[in-house]
Amino acid sequence: MTFIVLIYQTRKEGLTPQEFRDGMENISIPWMDGFTKLHKPVSFTRHYPVRLSSELGQRFAAVSAIPQDPNNDAPVVLIGETKDIDWDVMIKAVYRDELHLQQYLAWVNEPDHAEQIAKCEEAYADPTRLKVVVIGEADD
Repeated sequence: MTFIVLIYQTRKEGLTPQEFRDGMENISIPWMDGFTKLHKPVSFTRHYPVRLSSELGQRFAAVSAIPQDPNNDAPVVLIGETKDIDWDVMIKAVYRDELHLQQYLAWVNEPDHAEQIAKCEEAYADPTRLKVVVIGEADD
């Protein structure tokens, strides 16, 4: 049975949502994919919130009952408040099972590996706002 972890990352101060996404997709994710080759998750799906400034965001904002945030970089939130979405990407990492996750965690937390990963991520993400949630076994 697959094992799921959700990762929430927030962009480094001073970056726009698009700069963060470009850095993640074009530099950080490809680098991590190669670096963790032996232990990487079965899938590593990224989900970026739709922003008010986007064409899609404008269409959804028009039907939202929630007062709009004046910040065009704010996420489109249909129920709730934009301030509650304090992350810029939600990543769903799927592992074969708990053992696979444990092996991955042991490998990425080796001091040399952890240092290299931190250097890669610090260009785009704020490490003080990282959130990682273990969902556990998933029913397919």
